[in-house]
Parts: sequence; structure tokens; C-alpha cells
Amino acid sequence: MKYIFFDIECACVYKNVAKICAFGYCITDENFNLIEQKELLINPKGRFHLTNEAGQGLVLPYNYDAFKNYKDFSYFYKEIQELLQSEDMIKIGHATINDAKFLKLEIGRYKLRKLKFKFYDTQIFYMASTFNFERYIGLEELVKILHIETKVEHSALKDAYITMQITKVLCKNEGISLEEFIKKHGIIAGELHNDKIKDCKSLQQQEYQLKKQKEQQERARKRGKFHVYANSNKFIATTNLLKGLQFTFENAIEENFSQAQELLTIITKHGATYTAHTANCTAYLASSKESLQRRRDIYNLQKIGQIQKIYTIEELKNFLEQNL
Repeated sequence: MKYIFFDIECACVYKNVAKICAFGYCITDENFNLIEQKELLINPKGRFHLTNEAGQGLVLPYNYDAFKNYKDFSYFYKEIQELLQSEDMIKIGHATINDAKFLKLEIGRYKLRKLKFKFYDTQIFYMASTFNFERYIGLEELVKILHIETKVEHSALKDAYITMQITKVLCKNEGISLEEFIKKHGIIAGELHNDKIKDCKSLQQQEYQLKKQKEQQERARKRGKFHVYANSNKFIATTNLLKGLQFTFENAIEENFSQAQELLTIITKHGATYTAHTANCTAYLASSKESLQRRRDIYNLQKIGQIQKIYTIEELKNFLEQNL
């Protein structure tokens, strides 16, 4: 069995448009010995639009003007199709579902025969090998993590080669072949079939996501319990220290019913009210400074004048003690 590592670059990417300008690939044997590598430069039939007016964004290492002299995607499609539908090669990319989407959109734009192939993803390989499913790791960061001495340049050919290096290192670290790696970690191939795309996943990742989903549902249930309590009880103010403020609590506070209940009693005792909706609040209560620092949206609401006060629990209690 041979392996083909591939990468795609686009001149522009929008919701329903992805104009491919480069398809790069490397083919190796089971020991990652290079058999063939090639880059197809493709006329995207459109402008390159990857940066904003300030020049921020992605810059590809190509001469953009030269692309008007190349053949378009339809000319190269048969070659790409034969590579990706080859039955004697395992197909691997990085964030491969994006490449599958790009192909799907270009096939639709040029009204070409549908493509069907299965693929793997080095992002999933890495998460499975480290048992860390919190986030997807970009190519540049993964190169640094694995100490691969190369630079990501967003060249389709170079990035395909880097994808091969990443896979080789991951397999070497465990002393097994790629096929053994896939089996060991229960990795399920993604697939592009006609216009439907399934992402590559691992069984461990699915279990993790199911666990996270259950945890989120449980946290939502706890917050809902507190919301019902807050909305179904009337509270009498004895001071005006917080009069006019409408508080929203951090989720972590609301998930601790006894703590949320105590804090609700405190703010309403001093003249404030409570809302479950951040969009309606004028004051925000966080469990700690660390958790508050992660809430940019709260500081943005303060900047535009909606939120008048931001407290941690400790700051709120200190304020009340000093002013009573």
C-alpha cells in the first residue's frame, strides 16, 4: 500500500466559493520513502483575495500574475481524480475536510463528474496520539510541537511534504506503521462522496465529544434550575448600594446552585436585580479574575457603555463591606 499526502491552496475562499490555484502531493511507500512529488498550478479564473486592505491575511508564495497563463481546474481534474480515487493509496492531508470542501465546490463550479474518496487527517492523528481533543492544531504549530525543522510557506507541495513528515514522526514515536497507527487509535476515515462530506474522526474523539456533550447538558440543567429559582422568587431590598444595576452571573456561578442563591440574595438585598441574559445586563459578576479575563465580550459591552460595573465575587463583597 502506498500513501499520498496532498494539500490545496485557493485564490479565494468564501462560503460557497473556493477557487483552487494549487494542488500539491507526495507519494511514498509504507516506510515513507518518497516515490513521487508534484505541484499542479491552476488558473483559478478569478482574483486572488486572501488579504484585507491592511495587508492582513494569507500570502501565498506564488507569482499571482502568472496564474492567468495556466490551465483551469477542469483541465487538471482527471489527474486529481485518478490520484484521489486510486485504490492502492491511502490519502492523507491536514485539516483535510477543508480540502474536500474546496474540491466539492470546484467540481460544482465546473459541472464535473462527482468525486468519491476516503481521507485521513494529521490533526486527528495528533489528537488521537496525545489523547488531547480540546482543539484542532494548525500545521505551523504542529511542526513546532513535533520539532520538525521546516517552515510552513503555504505552498501546496511544501505543505503536502510537511504533512508526510508529521505522519512519519507520529508513527515513529510509537514504533508502528501508519496502518497500525490507524487501527490502534480507532481512526475512521473521512469521505467525500458526491456532494456529501464526512469528517475524519477517531473513536476516542467521538467518546470525548459525547462526554463533553453530556457535561454541557448537565451544566445547562444546573443553570436552568437557578434561572427558575431567580424568576419565581421576589426579593426585598434593604439598601440602595447596588440600586439600578441588573446583574448577570458567570455560568460557573449559576452552575453552583447554593453559591448562586447566596449571591442573588446579596445583590437583591442591596437594590440590584438579576437577568439570565448578558444582552440585558448592566453589571457582571465573575467567579475570579482569571475567568473574567477570558470574557472579551464583557469588556466590549463595558466599552460601549452597556455594562456599568464588573465585579469578581471577592470585589463585590469587599465593596459592600466597605460601604455598609
